[in-house]
Amino acid sequence: MTILGMLKGLRGHSATLDVVAGAEGCCELGAQHAAAGQLNKAIECFERAVRLDPDYAPAYVNLGAAYMEAGRGVEAVKACHKALRLSPNNPEVYVNLATAYYEMGSYHEAIKACDQAQRAEANHPGAYFIRGLSYIDLSDSERAFGEYKTLQRFDRELADRLFVKIPKR
Repeated sequence: MTILGMLKGLRGHSATLDVVAGAEGCCELGAQHAAAGQLNKAIECFERAVRLDPDYAPAYVNLGAAYMEAGRGVEAVKACHKALRLSPNNPEVYVNLATAYYEMGSYHEAIKACDQAQRAEANHPGAYFIRGLSYIDLSDSERAFGEYKTLQRFDRELADRLFVKIPKR
């Protein structure tokens, strides 16, 4: 029986890491675990994916996001850098990297990563949001407000989430 046949036979049951073949399958299973709130299992799947195929950028993207969610910022930054070596123009990876830096309190690094995200995709809402948050934490409300104003054109909901965090004068 093929792996695909085994997986089809598991319909209605959760697949396990033991029956998933290949980096892509591990990433899919990891995403299912992440969606179910099973972060440790998700990380396990993404780590296996990068071992199976060290050149599969989505595995590093997912691993970085999972590490970030787990509060493992240094590991998230490393995974994002590996993803960027494999996929250097991916704005999502830059935003993930910016978020990791932001969560670690490295606001200037977060802003640099947002700038790089916008070089890859000029109007990426996540880049404006994280840069705005970074400016807030750097006590630069004026620049944060500028990010808010620009973000309003692309994503009003995200802009509103940023606006409520900007200190009022």
